[in-house]
Amino acid sequence: MRWLTPVLASVIALTGGGLLAERWGIGEPGAKNSRVVVAAGQPLHASVGKLIGARTCTGVLVLNPRIVVTSAHCLVGRDGNLIKKPVTFVLNYYDDGAPLKLQGRIERVGSTRQYRGYTLRDGAMDWGIVLLDRAPANVHPLLLRSVSGSDIARLRIALSAFSIDVDNGRALAVDDRVSILSLRWGVYLHDSEWALGSSGAPLLVHTSEGLAVIAINSACLFAPRPGEGGALTMLHAAVPASSFEGAVREIQDRFARR
Repeated sequence: MRWLTPVLASVIALTGGGLLAERWGIGEPGAKNSRVVVAAGQPLHASVGKLIGARTCTGVLVLNPRIVVTSAHCLVGRDGNLIKKPVTFVLNYYDDGAPLKLQGRIERVGSTRQYRGYTLRDGAMDWGIVLLDRAPANVHPLLLRSVSGSDIARLRIALSAFSIDVDNGRALAVDDRVSILSLRWGVYLHDSEWALGSSGAPLLVHTSEGLAVIAINSACLFAPRPGEGGALTMLHAAVPASSFEGAVREIQDRFARR
């Protein structure tokens, strides 16, 4: 099964009381459309930002205010090599006041294989980690959780992104009704509807300790819906946190030893 296209993503954020602003009229009548526009500076969404690397994506702060997780293809040029220029991470994008722009460097990626011959099996390694030059003030990173397949069907999952089909990618939109359809070749297939700009967006769940990233949005593809067969439909793939959690915690441990 081949990727349709990498979907430049942003982050999922679990919606909370009073944080949802307005329904955004997207898609055909009768289609699944559960996205809403939110204020990026609100507490639940403050750690989600627009990431500008090889292309424009989304990233999220996890475990440490200097660690950003995104998709690897957001950091790899069309020549298959990691970009050499600094990565820009923008917080409070499109909110009142000036956005906060931070510079960072690529710390690690799961894979640099892009575009040609790229399959779902490669997708499980489509993660990247950016280390910011400095930590933003008063922004708390999210937690990181690996979830077993038997548990994921019971979770309420949300995903937020700077998707190009919502105000041309300038507004942060949240889908709080994401369903994981299956786990195939190491990636989650889900039914949330996104476009360019949503790669790197974490899928979030609420825990007793706060919001936790369980996966990052990666790509879209044409495939039959799991369990239904028949006609092809557009689905989206997300990289489980278990694929990159070890790398993130290793970097975090370095900070802890300083």
